Amino acid sequence: MSTSFTKSLQAAEMFPDVPFEAIQKAVEDNKGDLEKVAEELLSYEALTHPKNSEHRPSAVISKPSKPKVNHTKPDVKSPQSDPRLSVLSSLLSCSLDRVKSKYQKTKDIKKTVREIIQLGWNLTDSQLASKYSKQLAVILESKRTNPYLNNLEKRFYLDCLEYFGGDVHRTIQLATWMQNPGSSPKSMPTSKPLPSSSLSSSISLGGPSDPLQEIIDDALKTNKLDLHGLLVSEAEHCVQQVLKSWWKFEMEQRILDGTNLRGKKAMYVGYLDIITGRGFHSSGGVPRLRNLVHRILNSENYIFDDIVLGFKVMGKKR
Repeated sequence: MSTSFTKSLQAAEMFPDVPFEAIQKAVEDNKGDLEKVAEELLSYEALTHPKNSEHRPSAVISKPSKPKVNHTKPDVKSPQSDPRLSVLSSLLSCSLDRVKSKYQKTKDIKKTVREIIQLGWNLTDSQLASKYSKQLAVILESKRTNPYLNNLEKRFYLDCLEYFGGDVHRTIQLATWMQNPGSSPKSMPTSKPLPSSSLSSSISLGGPSDPLQEIIDDALKTNKLDLHGLLVSEAEHCVQQVLKSWWKFEMEQRILDGTNLRGKKAMYVGYLDIITGRGFHSSGGVPRLRNLVHRILNSENYIFDDIVLGFKVMGKKR
């Protein structure tokens, strides 16, 4: 997922009433400087939602227009309050107004999803499939454990991957919800969540540009964590964060789909490969990384198999 898209999602957390397209433009115009983005979006809120900005610091709002008194009557044609639309807004990381507008037009929740994610990509099906070959492999693995995902055609997954910037976890999450749009679990966040690949960003050692965070993000997208070239302390940090986010997403999917939370094997996320190497080049011939990962997996009750160059993590015991 691009840094620009990730920062747009972070800004969307702070400004849930601002259309996501406006947030993306603000991030691009300010080259990712979230402080400047926040100032611009505060001004945006003040101009478009004066009542909601009464308690905002006036110092950051430049040349505010005169408050407009809204004498219009409620739009009787607007869709009735539907919890599915709030859930969909969270899953798609776009404004509720946009979702309602599309739903008003389509009157069908699934058509609404497709109209939002299908933005007329320039790439063909084959080009998208090549671009997201690793993510498609993860989706294929998920289909084996969740056959309902086969009900959606390949093009839907390609459009989702392009829309989410390659985030396979959010793609599977949306596809799973599409099987039962009426589900609205209490655990579903009301604000726009960060993608699973960014769940651990708040504890990154060095912020968004931290190379370790890039390794973590890539592992969560591909279900493969390669520890080659890392120090033991760096490897430990990456393993801990990837395992935590990987299993957290599995549990979120179970809640969303109403699946038994006590199951030990992963059902939605696909198995996770942790590549440590054989340790032939380690000091004294001791496979330090392999021993480290083995200890973490055992101590935290993960279910795993030894593979030639590391471990395949398949689930977690309670």
